[in-house]
Amino acid sequence: QCLLQRTSRNLAIWDRRSETKMEKEYLNEEISTVDGVKIDFEKNWVHLRKSNTEPIIRIYTEAFSQEEADQLGDQMIEKIKSLV
Repeated sequence: QCLLQRTSRNLAIWDRRSETKMEKEYLNEEISTVDGVKIDFEKNWVHLRKSNTEPIIRIYTEAFSQEEADQLGDQMIEKIKSLV
């Protein structure tokens, strides 16, 4: 049995330029730009979405374990900070 775990995080720095930078950073992955930026990796995914009600980005991840989902969220936060 394989259960997918999810996590979400909020980060207060995000704009359209940030989305474009993330798209370029992960060109080799499957990317959807419907309602933010969703990056599909081989075994997990991350969805980066600007909040409509708060000045933050919501970071949603899905992986095979909670630890992997949390790590992916942390990695995305660090990547975003390095790009802005």
